Amino acid sequence: MTGVVKRYDPVLCWGFIRGEDGRDYFLHRTEVLGPPPAAWDKVEFDPTETPRGLRAVGVRKLEEAAR
Repeated sequence: MTGVVKRYDPVLCWGFIRGEDGRDYFLHRTEVLGPPPAAWDKVEFDPTETPRGLRAVGVRKLEEAAR
């Protein structure tokens, strides 16, 4: 699935992705392949449902946001 990083805190190492399905997925640095994303970066990820909610795993950055 693809999505856009809504928020990512590089200090706390977590954030949220808005998936192409309109749902929000929790993002943790341990699930990012490569450099950490920034807000508005387009990413590809595998959606996973956990007991605590939706989570993005295997996150790969597609393109950087225009800054």
